Amino acid sequence: MKELRRLLPLLLYLTFSLFWMEALLRLANDQSFFKGLLLLLFLCLFFAIAILLLTSLVPQKIRKGTLLVLVGIITFYFSSQLVYTKIFRTYYTVYSALHGTAALGFTGAIFQAIFRNIFHLLALYIPFAALIIFRNHLPTWKWNWRRRVLFLSMLLVVSLSVIVISFIGSIGQRGQGSSFDMLFKRGPMDQSVHKVGLLTTTWNDLKGYSSGSSTVDTEILPPSSSPGEIPALSEKNTVGPTATVAAEEGNLSALSQNTGPNVLQI
Repeated sequence: MKELRRLLPLLLYLTFSLFWMEALLRLANDQSFFKGLLLLLFLCLFFAIAILLLTSLVPQKIRKGTLLVLVGIITFYFSSQLVYTKIFRTYYTVYSALHGTAALGFTGAIFQAIFRNIFHLLALYIPFAALIIFRNHLPTWKWNWRRRVLFLSMLLVVSLSVIVISFIGSIGQRGQGSSFDMLFKRGPMDQSVHKVGLLTTTWNDLKGYSSGSSTVDTEILPPSSSPGEIPALSEKNTVGPTATVAAEEGNLSALSQNTGPNVLQI
């Protein structure tokens, strides 16, 4: 328990950092902010515990460095999703990140989106910057299997809490794109991120991509007609992987053909 007390501040900080990034992503995309915040907080706690468990598997000498790298990667991922959604009105999937390379040709649009959202982007990096500045004050902790079992038990308790909270919040909405549905299977990206956050959506997306599930990794959400609009979950949004990339490249082509002053409409 002494080791747990030493790790508790770091666990809370990681939870806050993830929740901070999820909340900023909501604010930047004009989504309903307060709806589902409790569920989002517990999901961030879940991923914070998972991060600590993951770092426990590496040697103690590089444990702090591994933690910084993981938080840095997550922060960069959030910032890239923010920029992408400002341009295309949707979030990119694992499949489109690996195969939709045409977006890299629009460096001008990317830099313009970065400039227009610079304050949101800088705010995303605050927790990561604080970790770097105070890295020498991070607690050194030793892991054994008994402590790992303790954290795994915490992970199980948080998981059950997430399921209960999402189930209660989805009464009367199950099977209609509710947060309970999105916990286990990714729907359209905009709707899934709004319901259960970017981290949970990405986790489900990775599972679908690795298993080749056509109902998870091949959906694409058409660009919203206005920022923050969440289209209804529909079978019409489900298409093949080739169509996913084609649709995104279609958005890119439309951008390239429009030479007017409001080409991005960010």
